[in-house]
Amino acid sequence: MSSMTMHGIGPELDRRLREEAAANGLSLNQTLQKLLSASVGLDKSVIDHRKDYLPFFGVWSEEEAKEFDVSVSEFGRVDPEDWK
Repeated sequence: MSSMTMHGIGPELDRRLREEAAANGLSLNQTLQKLLSASVGLDKSVIDHRKDYLPFFGVWSEEEAKEFDVSVSEFGRVDPEDWK
């Protein structure tokens, strides 16, 4: 296994990393390894669900997509009376 040294870690990042380690009962080294592995896709416990939606891309016709947009357009309207 290799070792690495990081320089220039700001106080806020340092604090957050130490909090994360303490919250999970891990050492700072274990926490950094876990976070780095997850960020580059090596942690298999972090599941990327984006590919699960691939079968649904492009299945609507242009007309169906427009119909859907019209049917949900009301969701973008905010009625100020609802917030009184």
